[in-house]
Amino acid sequence: MKQRQSIFSFLAVITLLSTGTPAYAMEEALDLFRVRTPIKLTLEETIPDGPKKADICAFLKAVTLENVKTDAEPGVKKDVGFSFATTAPWCLLAAKYIQSLDRRPNLGDWGCGHGFFSRHAVLSGANPYAIDSSLAAANEANKRIFESKAYLAKGLKIQDLYKASNASVTNPGDKFMARQNDINVAFNVLHYLCPRDADLFLKKLYENTKDNGIVILSCDTPRNPNHTSTDFYEGNVAKGLKYPGYGVYSTSSISFKDTLSKTSTLERHVEAITPAEEEAQKFKMGEQYKGLYPLPPEQDYDNGQTIMVNEDFPDGDILRDIRRPYYYATGHQTKNKFAYGALKNVLELEGFTVLNGWYTDQTVDTLYPFDTEDLKIWGSKVVVVAQKRVPEPVT
Repeated sequence: MKQRQSIFSFLAVITLLSTGTPAYAMEEALDLFRVRTPIKLTLEETIPDGPKKADICAFLKAVTLENVKTDAEPGVKKDVGFSFATTAPWCLLAAKYIQSLDRRPNLGDWGCGHGFFSRHAVLSGANPYAIDSSLAAANEANKRIFESKAYLAKGLKIQDLYKASNASVTNPGDKFMARQNDINVAFNVLHYLCPRDADLFLKKLYENTKDNGIVILSCDTPRNPNHTSTDFYEGNVAKGLKYPGYGVYSTSSISFKDTLSKTSTLERHVEAITPAEEEAQKFKMGEQYKGLYPLPPEQDYDNGQTIMVNEDFPDGDILRDIRRPYYYATGHQTKNKFAYGALKNVLELEGFTVLNGWYTDQTVDTLYPFDTEDLKIWGSKVVVVAQKRVPEPVT
């Protein structure tokens, strides 16, 4: 027994020297990621107790889903995703982990958008360094994170706790890479990277993560009700492709004229990108192109055309029982989508050890274990937690 205790103490000292956190404390915090039942956290659980807790929660809850700002490019419509509210389950999971630690960890926020999570991380107890490839988004993040100044505990200075800068996840810069992080997060970033850039990003992510540090990623999945992208994805998995969800996704969006605040999107089909198209950079990640690709001859509507539709569309037949006018638009975009298996694979190929994974359903408020059966997770996210483990000493 004494021998086992001495070995444990030795490993704890080694871990403390390399990460600043005792091994036993880290292992206890990691129990959060080992849960095999659905996880539904509240914002209150991620904020340390104190006199300002209620005000902090009200401050963070005021945030809503926002389109990420992009730098102005004439004639180009970009879709680089959203800044999710900090009540998104992947944000709550990361913040709960931060809150459970006994010190302020360094955190890297790769593709930070408007900085909502980094702001949450500051108030949960971390020191974030946030980057985004859009200057407009990075400036917004800097402003939003600085707003947390009013809620800091006595003695903390906001300028000492965070940085926000304009840099890409594939080229984050020497200053960012010079500081290794205990926790790295990349929320809804990887599905906007082509395979070449995804490989580079994952390499940088591994280099920037401390030994025994944690990474948390969330991505779009290829799952949808009409199985178009699911079939495409599973076919590529059978071929052994490293990135089976990489393709051109065509969608139709519908807004009824009497309820313009509601838009329904239907995925039509997915096309593989040929080597020639890749070489010519025909499709740029993050850019939304007009029309379906390739445009089927039987579906030749113009983008934005106003027509009439069956009230139950898309389940009904648009050629009869026409009742309501609506705006109809089609578009296509290149994405690199993931199910749990492929995301686990690319992380482990880089050297990480995957601890667990989850899916969200359409409500996006609960994390369901990746192997949950009969779960309707159409249009959901996949979330994975991995660790950069230090090899055990050879005895």
